[in-house]
Amino acid sequence: MTILKIKDLTLRPIELADAPRFAELCNDETLARNTSRIPFPYTLEDATNFVNRAIREFDDGAEYRRSAGRRSSSPARAS
Repeated sequence: MTILKIKDLTLRPIELADAPRFAELCNDETLARNTSRIPFPYTLEDATNFVNRAIREFDDGAEYRRSAGRRSSSPARAS
């Protein structure tokens, strides 16, 4: 598992501990209106399902989503 650190940015595989932050960030009506895959409201259950799917797909070699954030904070976004 590769973790990239550049100055104040860390890019790493998504972890289950990221789910609460994803739920917080994705629970935005404007975001949901402008995306086809993010529901509103976006719950912790939605975030946990996303993270579990991302971990499974990473382990299978199908997808390589990453979490990006400042080194001292929670992840800011997933890719």
